[in-house]
Amino acid sequence: MVFWLHAKLPYKRMLVLTGVLVGVVLVVMIGGTALTFQDLGWLPRHATPFTLPGWMGAWFEMYSTWETLGVQLVAAMFVIGSYYAAEYVKVRRPRRQGQQPAVRSTEPPLVGT
Repeated sequence: MVFWLHAKLPYKRMLVLTGVLVGVVLVVMIGGTALTFQDLGWLPRHATPFTLPGWMGAWFEMYSTWETLGVQLVAAMFVIGSYYAAEYVKVRRPRRQGQQPAVRSTEPPLVGT
């Protein structure tokens, strides 16, 4: 059954979903780390003029300070930017240089290796 599923899985969709989930985990962990640094006194604490609900802190580590929200925004921009940078290097730059961009293989997957 595992080998049969192995041949039927949509790899690209699965990898994109996995990448999105890893990016969400990164953003959440960065927010918690920034709050810990604030509690230790290693990072200043500047309150925002708005208050985020408590459930956002419990679920997404988003708190009403500029530092926690700022580092989460920077982390999200880093993940999204790295996706676009990889797309540029893999597809757009070769097209501009007149080369063939990277394409997905049309060969069937090797089962059992």
